[in-house]
Amino acid sequence: MGESTGRDLAADAPEWDGLVEAPDATVVLAVRDSGTLGSLRSWFEANGHDVRVAEPDAIPTEGDLFVLDQGSLRAAEPALRELKGDSETFVPCLLLVEKAHGETVATSTDPVLDVVDDVLETPLRRPELRRRVGSLLRARSASTQLRDERAHHQRLVELLPAGLFVLDDERRVTYANAAAANLLATTPDDLVDAAFEAYVHPDDRETIGGQLDAPQACGTRQVRLLPEHCDSDPDDDPGLDGVDGEREGDTDDGSGPVLAETMVGAVGVDDAVQVLVRDVTAREGRIERLRLFERAIAEAGIGITIADAQADDEPLVFANQGFCELTGYDREEALGRNCRFLQGEATDPDAVAEIREAIDAEEPVSVTLRNYRADGTAFWNELEITPVEDETGEVTHFLGFQRDVTERRERMRLFEHLHEATERLQRAETKAAVAESAVKSVRDILGLDVSTCWFPREDDAGLESVASVGLEDPASLEPESAGWKAFVDRVDVLETTTTSPHLDAETGLLFSLGEHGLLGAADATKPYSEAVRDAGLAFADHVAVSMDRAEREAELAETTAELEGTLERINDGFISLNTDYDVTFVNQRAETLLPYTADELEGMNLWDAFPDEVGGSFWEEYHAALATGDARTFESHYEELDVWFEVTAYPSDDGLTLYFRDVTEARDRKRELRRYETIVQTAGDPIYTLDEDGRFTSVNDAFVDLTGYDRETVVGEHAAAVLRDEDVATCERVIANLVSTGGPKRETVEVRLETRQGDLRHCEIAIATLPGETFTGTVGVLRDLTELKDNEQRIAVLDRVLRHNLRNNMNVVAGRASALENHPNEQVRESAAAVEDAAADVLDMANKARAFQQALDHEHAASDTVDLLAVARAAIAHAADAHEHASITLEVAVDGPLPVRGNEAVELALQELVANAVEHNPSDDPSVHVAVRRDDGEASVVVTDDGPEIPEQEVLVMRADVETPLEHASGLGLWLVRWTASTFGGRLAFDTGPDGNAVSFFLPIATDV
Repeated sequence: MGESTGRDLAADAPEWDGLVEAPDATVVLAVRDSGTLGSLRSWFEANGHDVRVAEPDAIPTEGDLFVLDQGSLRAAEPALRELKGDSETFVPCLLLVEKAHGETVATSTDPVLDVVDDVLETPLRRPELRRRVGSLLRARSASTQLRDERAHHQRLVELLPAGLFVLDDERRVTYANAAAANLLATTPDDLVDAAFEAYVHPDDRETIGGQLDAPQACGTRQVRLLPEHCDSDPDDDPGLDGVDGEREGDTDDGSGPVLAETMVGAVGVDDAVQVLVRDVTAREGRIERLRLFERAIAEAGIGITIADAQADDEPLVFANQGFCELTGYDREEALGRNCRFLQGEATDPDAVAEIREAIDAEEPVSVTLRNYRADGTAFWNELEITPVEDETGEVTHFLGFQRDVTERRERMRLFEHLHEATERLQRAETKAAVAESAVKSVRDILGLDVSTCWFPREDDAGLESVASVGLEDPASLEPESAGWKAFVDRVDVLETTTTSPHLDAETGLLFSLGEHGLLGAADATKPYSEAVRDAGLAFADHVAVSMDRAEREAELAETTAELEGTLERINDGFISLNTDYDVTFVNQRAETLLPYTADELEGMNLWDAFPDEVGGSFWEEYHAALATGDARTFESHYEELDVWFEVTAYPSDDGLTLYFRDVTEARDRKRELRRYETIVQTAGDPIYTLDEDGRFTSVNDAFVDLTGYDRETVVGEHAAAVLRDEDVATCERVIANLVSTGGPKRETVEVRLETRQGDLRHCEIAIATLPGETFTGTVGVLRDLTELKDNEQRIAVLDRVLRHNLRNNMNVVAGRASALENHPNEQVRESAAAVEDAAADVLDMANKARAFQQALDHEHAASDTVDLLAVARAAIAHAADAHEHASITLEVAVDGPLPVRGNEAVELALQELVANAVEHNPSDDPSVHVAVRRDDGEASVVVTDDGPEIPEQEVLVMRADVETPLEHASGLGLWLVRWTASTFGGRLAFDTGPDGNAVSFFLPIATDV
């Protein structure tokens, strides 16, 4: 393309004005030939276009037409290809080629030409340029308009309230609007390419499949759709109940099945179809509610009617089955009539007037009035009428509710009579009088002519009549009768055939009086309604209660007589006084204690009988008792008889009751006991006394010091508070032997006593019975053997260690030392190493024993406390540093610190347990698990390993708590651990087996920190 071509095009440009469509287009020129570029730029600008000149390798992203020549195409192709791929509209590209190359370009398969939409040969001809540019810009404009229309349609679809799905020929979703996605609790993007039928309930897939197969012929259908994460099981889903308009199975996130109405139509592209879905769950719920309300009204157990408020005389337009059953009228007989046809001669006119006034005022009303059934039977009708308004507020109907309350009113009447009859029963003093009152009241309460009461015979072989009304000779109820069976089975109420020939009624009612018998009633003319039965049963309960009361009062009278006799026989003196101190009663024992007989003293004023005591201690105490209303117990000396009396004065509204006994000898014994207690308290050994039930009655100071318990805490407690159960049993056997006539006067036993701090002390108790003619308790003298036992045990173990372990190690030293003289240098070195190892072993053992000994012999060791959890962690850390190849884990089953009795010896013991578990395991990677736990008042550290089983001999020695020359443990470590546990009141337990060992180290919880 030459310069002359560009100039000619520019000169001719004004003639083309208005000939190119789509003015104001943005044209991008990437033309390397400067002459052609200038001509094209002038021409496009002259035609009203925005022209942008760009380098081929810097093509802008915005433009309506891109014009390139052959020289710029290859450099611009990547940017154009990306631009066309990203754009939603047609982006035209016009390629300018020299005429000589036009045919070559047209037949070329070079991929670079894929971005070219049209080719124009140069030199340019005006008509061809105008036609080509106009065509490309029109296509561009049409593409943009199509995009805008598509976006508009897309917005319309998205705004549809109904869900819209577009499915391909495989029934997969190619498009879903927002409403469809919301319906299935997901997003439109997640629905794309999903199988539509996967969201349809399995039972409804055949229905939707039929619609999809014949979209124009099936019309609308209802199916259940399953949203994402639907909570209900699709296979078991019963469908929608529709009562409350909610989705069946809905949870708080609305993920239950959805009842939907679907329409299917063809799209017209390939075999695609569109499915329009509308949620009808709420609509179907409202319909179902209406059906339910209709059924509820029709099947209600009460009468329901609807009257037309706008028709003359408010005729009934609806009556349910309950109304028909209540009144006896057929629905056809009732409809079209005013409800007043239920009224009769006994209907209260005031109630009728109240109803009329409410209807005229269009207000609700509630009244109870007597109505009549179709057969003329009267009944009490509890009537409620409510006006019903339309949407404008105008009353269109009256809704009426009718309930038969005849039984309720009758029940109220019966129970009013029942209250009066119960008051009469309360005035009856004997069971027979209660029976007479009961049969008379039954006639008033139940309105039945005949009533009889039966009591059981003394031999329990039938029931005899004790009272009757309306029948002169009531029949007995023999064991084979239905009445007797009802009595035995305690049947509350029974209607049975009557047996008396003098009774016209064929059946009668029997009411249970419990163990007292039966109450019967009968009438030949009246029915036994539920109200009559209930009232009779309630009255029978009152009769039974009144008979219970009468029995108790009779028993009380008998008991009073017996009490007076008892007062005569009691060992204490007994005197009763009135508020003026006149003597009203004196028992026989009082006669033996006082210088008067009962006949002389009764009726006499107390202070006239004992004038020397006026103003004395007896006088003061008796007056104080009456003045305060509180009982007074005191001891006082009666000079005339030289006797000490213990007196208890009980005040009452009627005066004073005095109980008194001679305690002269008892006071002498108390003095002796106090002297004895003084001796006991000053003794150096712990001493205690127990009563005959094994409870502490006294302990001396040495006992308090040994156990740590305050005297006030121990006295009154059983010996089991400080002794183990097995030791208590041993002591009880000893005491039983002492009490027996052939037993010794004193016996010694060894026990373990638990101190207040939880320590167990070895003690020896010398037990003897307290002096006296009868057994009143025991006295015990304790000797603490704990240190003696521990020393004996330590000596035995240390002796064994010195004689066995140390000797063996020294033999090793001697044997290896002798080898130094007879072997080459390498063997000498081996022997020297063996000697060093043996020496180190002995030294380690000695150091370990010394550390434990120092800790356990510490002055305050028994009362020290440590945090067992912290100690366990420290022991594990120590073991982990010493044995890096071992796996040592810790399990903590407590919250926070775990204070226990102990000191640094506890950490040494735990280090020993963990080290033993590692060192005695031949595995290259031994595993040890340490657990810290708490159970009630005890804490524990359990060390578990997977090594060889601890030898049975070791375990037996530890459990026996003692060594012998033939039975001993192989090392010192477990003994040191055992001593540590026992020193602080703890224990050691073993659980061994082929799969490993578990050693449990227990210590008592420190409760006083």
